[in-house]
Formats: sequence, C-alpha cells, structure tokens
Amino acid sequence: FNIPVLNSVLDPLGQGYDSRTSSRALYLYPTKALAQDQLRALQKLMDPWLSASTAAVLDGDTAMSVRSEVTRTASILLTNPDMLHVTILPKHAQYAHIFRGLKFVVLDEMHMYHGAFGMHAAMVIRRLRRICKHYGSSPQWLCC
Repeated sequence: FNIPVLNSVLDPLGQGYDSRTSSRALYLYPTKALAQDQLRALQKLMDPWLSASTAAVLDGDTAMSVRSEVTRTASILLTNPDMLHVTILPKHAQYAHIFRGLKFVVLDEMHMYHGAFGMHAAMVIRRLRRICKHYGSSPQWLCC
C-alpha cells in the first residue's frame, strides 16, 4: 500500500528532493508500537525522494509541542483509532487541510479489529467518512 500512497504524494513535476503534492494519507494501526515500526520502514522506503518529515506518527506519545508541526508538514500521518476518536475528529477544523487533501486511508492489521475494539473502530471510521465528505474528499480505502 505504500507505493500508491507515495506515488500520490511525490510530485513528478517538482524541483528535486522533497517535491510533494497536496495529497494526504492517513494510516491507521491498532497499536502505537506498530505505527512507530511502520514509520521507520516507510522512511527507509521514501528516503531517496522525500524528507523524513513527509511521514509522521500522531498518537498519545507525540509531544504537544510538536503536534501542530507534525500535522502541518506531514503528508502521511500514522495514528490509531483512539487518537482519531479523541483528538483528530472532535477538532476536525484544525485538521481541515488534511481532510481536504486526503486521498488514502490505510487500515492495517484488519484481523485485529474485532469484538469491542472492532466495533469502536467501526464507529470511528464512520465518523471519519462523514468528516471527509464534509471537506469534499473521497479517499480510497486500503485494508490489509
């Protein structure tokens, strides 16, 4: 799923290293640790073309002092359903630039979304879809 996302983010007409489009992607992971692991792998993949700040984790461990910069500069935001529920969706106006450019939503580790956690995630995803529609985006959903 990283290849179509990076293809969308990377500006083919840009001027060299770190040329990006306004496209955004949201990666949802069931755990914070998995998001951190995947960030490292993603940064290695994009290293020849894009700066490390292109992708960032936004979760409960992200320092308050850097959250606004992370959401302002990252084209690929890695988070979890709880952070989406507690921080991003209730304050969606602060994240409008992300929702307007949202081209991909990646739901990784789908087998983890079951029981009460799965039901909670399903409700959060429904809210996310409504907010995307509000901002005029219709992202492609990649579930793996």
